[in-house]
Amino acid sequence: MAGEVIGSIVERDLLDGLFSKRFALDDTIEGHMSAPLPVVGSGESITRLMAVLEQADGAVVLVDGKPQGIVTRQDLLSFMAQRGVH
Repeated sequence: MAGEVIGSIVERDLLDGLFSKRFALDDTIEGHMSAPLPVVGSGESITRLMAVLEQADGAVVLVDGKPQGIVTRQDLLSFMAQRGVH
């Protein structure tokens, strides 16, 4: 369930750690996890998703309380562009 999601990997933090040599390629992922992504319900509005993605790069989408996918800012922008939303 949603409570089982314990963290996320932030690409820019991971790359920064590798380039600055604070992280090594053979490190375990769990040692470099950030806070979990916020969650949105599948029945919530696009406006609510936009508000959530103002504060995070992505969100976990819940269906009946279970994680079913990840939606990112790029996903939202692509969706809006396909539909001609301004």
